[in-house]
Amino acid sequence: MLAKFLGSIKSFDPDVVLGHDIAAQMSILRDRLEDNKLVTINWSFMGRLKRQENLKYAPQNKNFRWSWTAGRLYLDSKAAAMELVHSQSYDLDELVTKVLTPIDPNAKRLPIDAEMISRVF
Repeated sequence: MLAKFLGSIKSFDPDVVLGHDIAAQMSILRDRLEDNKLVTINWSFMGRLKRQENLKYAPQNKNFRWSWTAGRLYLDSKAAAMELVHSQSYDLDELVTKVLTPIDPNAKRLPIDAEMISRVF
């Protein structure tokens, strides 16, 4: 599944990646790649710069995340919300309630199950 996901990113070659809490997701992705011994694959396509170093030897810090994604625009809705909205929690349910409900009282977050995701991809 990881190989298919990485193959999708490589084939789509997106200019912009949008997500919620991307820093944590990238950390999880790296950990999963290490756990499944996929660290020797060419991971440089996550960004636009071609890197030759092995993921196993790369440091696990913020600078690495920046270099891993260099050249692509990663938009993180959680980071943006933390700068613009005062809230106790920055999960999606809380943000929908706090930000969208005043604009549209009928706004609600729709849960998406695995079957719906598989239909999209």
